[in-house]
Amino acid sequence: MKIFSVFAIVGLIVLAALFMSRGFLNKRNIDEREKYWKKEIFANLKVGATKVQMEEFLKSRGENLHCYQNYSKEDMCDVTDKLSFGGTSSKPMKLAVIFKMKDDKMISYSFTTTLANQPQ
Repeated sequence: MKIFSVFAIVGLIVLAALFMSRGFLNKRNIDEREKYWKKEIFANLKVGATKVQMEEFLKSRGENLHCYQNYSKEDMCDVTDKLSFGGTSSKPMKLAVIFKMKDDKMISYSFTTTLANQPQ
């Protein structure tokens, strides 16, 4: 009986580890996609790139640029990487690149994650 209990406990621990690792393993994809975008942006878009140049760059990679003003009335653009995935089954995440703009030119960019099921 003790052996059965030990196997049951070990089995539950293994199952719990597998479920918890799903989020960890999926984060690996987001990390890899961030490395990809850092390399691509560094090689192809410099600070001062125009909005048109950014749109062409992203379109050639199957992505679309979305532009808006944030809560501070700053001009921003973003792209959500269609090939990224992470999070968990109840909270799926995607990688997003946020571009800060001034006079229709990029002045900086950063990376974040966003809910995968948010409308674009």
